[in-house]
Amino acid sequence: MADPVCFSVADALAGLFRLERRSPTLRGSVPLRVAQACVPLLQGNAFGWQVVLQEKWPLARGPLGFSLHLDAESLARLQQRYAQGLARALAAGWLQKGSAWHRFLTEHALFLAPPRRLGRRPVLVVWTGLFVQPDRGLGLRLVPVGNRRSHSWLLAEALYSEAEIAEPSQTTAGLIPLCLTLSVSEAAQRSPTLQLGGELACLAVMPLAATFAVRSLAECNEVGRAHCSFYDASYFRHKEGSATRRYRKQIKVYPEDGPASRGLAAARADLFGSQIHGEIIVAGPTEFELVSDENVVTALGPEPRRRAPQAPRLQHVVFRNLLDFRARFDGASVSLDFDAHELEQKAQPLFQGFRRLYGAGFVDKHPGALLYLSKYFTAHPPGEPHFFVKPWAFTRTPPGCSVLVDGYPGDGYEVLRGVIACDQFHATPAVFSVQRSDEWLSVPGRAPLVRVLALPRSLLSATFRSLHAPA
Repeated sequence: MADPVCFSVADALAGLFRLERRSPTLRGSVPLRVAQACVPLLQGNAFGWQVVLQEKWPLARGPLGFSLHLDAESLARLQQRYAQGLARALAAGWLQKGSAWHRFLTEHALFLAPPRRLGRRPVLVVWTGLFVQPDRGLGLRLVPVGNRRSHSWLLAEALYSEAEIAEPSQTTAGLIPLCLTLSVSEAAQRSPTLQLGGELACLAVMPLAATFAVRSLAECNEVGRAHCSFYDASYFRHKEGSATRRYRKQIKVYPEDGPASRGLAAARADLFGSQIHGEIIVAGPTEFELVSDENVVTALGPEPRRRAPQAPRLQHVVFRNLLDFRARFDGASVSLDFDAHELEQKAQPLFQGFRRLYGAGFVDKHPGALLYLSKYFTAHPPGEPHFFVKPWAFTRTPPGCSVLVDGYPGDGYEVLRGVIACDQFHATPAVFSVQRSDEWLSVPGRAPLVRVLALPRSLLSATFRSLHAPA
């Protein structure tokens, strides 16, 4: 089946920035065990379209922050390229002369004006030369690069859409300039020079209508049974010394497995144009919150606009850390330091809930499944600087829908991006990647771990149509 075409792209700078697909294995750089078994991480690596700067731009720090450090000839050539790109966009009708976007790009296209500041961090604003327009009923999320990124830059996220806004004085339809707002990370601010290039952001087609209801395990007891069925005794027998590959074998993760198999038109009618109703099913003490996505960037201008009250609701879930802990990777294995008594006390309601709902006999038949969930922490095999924590809640989506599990980074660690078919498998773990060896990193209680966003599985392969300037 052909990939669904879900948005339009125009390029005014002749390929200076490109949208590129990633290899699921990051061109073979992931561990062999991951390549063989970890489908959620492979799909997380390949998620969306990477916004890639084809050149390498050196930057040097000055009194107002970082700015381009090119020789006079190279800088003049780049400035001319941007000026010609703006002229091309005006001539093609992609940009309207005198509009809010035209004024903004004239001033900020190549951050030639003094850099702004975001708090204490200098901020660079760069126009990619690209214009984007999602198809009606869809949005384009601009999010950080996942699972392998430069630690020098922090990206300001955005949601591009034609969605109804609170002040509908003008139409929001039209092409939207794709701009990157990048702040310099705290560690990178100490460097006298930086380099801008390569993968700088990720652009992904996402729904504009998704909500999550909070349920108890008693209301959805089949989900707890499904967890115990997946993590049965045979799972742990086969896991000894190798990956079980059970997720790969049992879970249908590709677009043709869902409504898209009936054709794109049917998939749009089923999922794109209607509200996606997910569920968070609480099994034990869990720190989480439902977050509404209220603001969108439109063709009206660079300032985000608040969505109209009557617009379909769009939510995601943020799971937070349950208790303080520390972690360290010594080059061979991960060590974890936490209050075991505190964790045991917090786990008691989890055990009690399973026994009350399913009976002592059922629980005694599935000791591994309950231990796997209740111990909260699980380290990866020796040699890998990874471990994961499991919120004591399950996530369930409608048939044909997966979730993007997007991690929050911290000092010395990343939490990796994954895509999980939560219509069939309901855990959303936070997979930590330790970035420093021989140092303890600290993760406080209530620190954000991951956010969970629902999307039709058919959107994972969404592509775009290229627009060309009139002859």
